[in-house]
Amino acid sequence: MTETELTLEVWKLIISLLTPLFVIVVGLIVSRKLEKNKLDVLKEKEWQVKWAELFLKQATDFNDNITSVIFSLFSLQDDQEQSKIDEAIKRISTSNNHISEIDWNIRNYAQFSETYGNEVIQTQ
Repeated sequence: MTETELTLEVWKLIISLLTPLFVIVVGLIVSRKLEKNKLDVLKEKEWQVKWAELFLKQATDFNDNITSVIFSLFSLQDDQEQSKIDEAIKRISTSNNHISEIDWNIRNYAQFSETYGNEVIQTQ
C-alpha cells in the first residue's frame, strides 16, 4: 500500500466515524428548532383562544346591556308610577355606562383581528 492509499483509507475511516456524530448534531439542532417553533405556535394558539374568550364575554355583556336598555325603554311606555320610571331610568343610565366601557374594550380587542377588526367595529 502506498502512502497516498493509506492516507485515503485514514480519511475514509475518520469520515465514517464523524458521520454519525454529524448526523446527531444536525438532528439535535433541527429538533430544537422544531420544538421552539412548536412552542411558539402553541403560545400563539393559547393567545388566540384567550382573546376569543375575552372577546366573546365582552360581546355577550354588550348584548345583555343593550337588551336591558331596550327592555327598560319598552317598560317606560307603560309605567305610570314615578318610582318605576326612576328605576328604569337608573337601569338605562347604568347600562349606557357599561355599554360605553364595553364598546371601548371591544374596539381594543378588535384591533388584534387583522381580517375582521374594522368590520366588527363598524357593525358594532
